[in-house]
Amino acid sequence: MMEIYQSYADYNDMMELTENLFEYVAKKVNGTTKVKIKDKEIDFKAPWKRMTMFEAIKKFAKINVDKMSKEELADFMDENKVEPKGDSWGWRVQAIFEHFCEAKLEQPTFIIDPPVETTPLCKLHRNGDKRLIERFEPFCMGAELANAFFHQLADWELELIE
Repeated sequence: MMEIYQSYADYNDMMELTENLFEYVAKKVNGTTKVKIKDKEIDFKAPWKRMTMFEAIKKFAKINVDKMSKEELADFMDENKVEPKGDSWGWRVQAIFEHFCEAKLEQPTFIIDPPVETTPLCKLHRNGDKRLIERFEPFCMGAELANAFFHQLADWELELIE
């Protein structure tokens, strides 16, 4: 287990640090970035693929959750026997991602920009979409390798910086 902080870094910087760390360790332990897991060759060489949660859902569940209402998500979940994680739009998106996508992520892949409900204290996405946050989770062979989120500074914290 490791916890790390870096001043003046954002989630792009931390993704780069994460993939470089995994690449370095794989080379030191195995002499190569490639390993065999369950008869699959996995390559930890940086850079890793990056996919938004929306992109992953579009690829694996064949729907565009970005344009769907909470009710449309609920109907889709009922039709596909997706277990709810919560009643909000964001928790429904998260449940669909977990149901359709996680197990299909074989090579190291960063899943970025999940709904705010999944980590309420996380920094809102800089793209202005208040439904999303700047957070990432790298996955490999259907398993989450790490979790990173960036604290949303409170007004009093911003005043201290200024």
